[in-house]
Amino acid sequence: MAKAHEELKKLLGERPGKGFALDVTKQVYGWAGRIPEDAIRYRIFEELTVRYETGEKTRLGLDRQEHYRFDAVFFIQPGYRALNQKQCFTVGIELKSTKADLMGDHKMVKYLGWTDLFFIGVPADLTGDAIEKADEVSQEFFGNKSMVGVFDIENGFIYKMPIRKQDVSVENRLKIQEQVIYNVLFDDIKTITVKLEDISLEDISIENHPIEEIAIGEKDTQDSAIKEQSLSESTTTATSDATSDSSSREKSTLDEEFVKARKEKRAENRARREELAKDLAERNRLLTNKTREQLAGLTDRDQLVFWCIRDATAHGGINGIDIPSAIGQSSAAVSRSMKKLKERALVALDGAPKFGKFKVIGDALKSSRCITCRHYDECQGSALHCGSYQSVEQFSQ
Repeated sequence: MAKAHEELKKLLGERPGKGFALDVTKQVYGWAGRIPEDAIRYRIFEELTVRYETGEKTRLGLDRQEHYRFDAVFFIQPGYRALNQKQCFTVGIELKSTKADLMGDHKMVKYLGWTDLFFIGVPADLTGDAIEKADEVSQEFFGNKSMVGVFDIENGFIYKMPIRKQDVSVENRLKIQEQVIYNVLFDDIKTITVKLEDISLEDISIENHPIEEIAIGEKDTQDSAIKEQSLSESTTTATSDATSDSSSREKSTLDEEFVKARKEKRAENRARREELAKDLAERNRLLTNKTREQLAGLTDRDQLVFWCIRDATAHGGINGIDIPSAIGQSSAAVSRSMKKLKERALVALDGAPKFGKFKVIGDALKSSRCITCRHYDECQGSALHCGSYQSVEQFSQ
């Protein structure tokens, strides 16, 4: 599905995308059909993210934000004078390649209110379903079925055109523009270095001055001054070359030291990861087969979070805020790991979200060693299902 989705996005930069941009501009402004097509200019920004505040705070005291990501946003300038007449507009695009993906998207309504127009782009065989979905989303957000458009991504043909542009707040419009500015500044900006060998002699302007007459008595003085100037320039050039060579050697030394330090740091990190993986594998041997299977598809960081919570469960659990500092990981990384662990029913929150503590649950509480067969390195299976099972670790059942 991801590959099919990427293929659809490529069409936006080809003939179907251009046809759509021209068609939607002419339908928004009737007069656009009377101007040359090359006067209608547009730019497409893929995966444009919009962020909004949730009213919550992070552990650092910053505003917690959620985000949504448009598949693409068209910025259209309908004519050279449109910028002065404030007739430029934006079109948000959500692409769908299958009916299941189209009808199962429950967050599409979140994309409304950010761009002047919003369209669902689908292949030709999904246009009927897309119109049904567009009506549903439009009804939910606007109270009518006429504000979300549908077009055929394979040829750019518009099947459903919104009756008018959306009323976008100044705040939302600025947030969209802010994302574009940051994308251009930090992703696309390049530094151009001009080399002397790239400059031809034709680019150099030489002024021709007439030769003035020199008196006989002044000729020797003139020649002496020229020689002194030439000697001075030669000395300056030599000094400059020496300084340049010294700087080059110093820079080369610094580069070598940087590369060496980077290699050492990478080797250190690799050794730390290998040691962590070895330690986790040893600790996982104490778990039941079912729990080990649940952990098998998780990363070492996810398993590290699991063991942090499991170790704390015997003492009443651990608060979510304390986990990052306990294992030396970032809050964002721990949040992602916690989501995976909760999805697999390995951990659960005991108590209120703010003050409750996380504990391991279910089979994750059990150990592969029990009092019945503790003389084995690992339980052979019978004790875990018999009535005499009692974990060596003091976890509650």
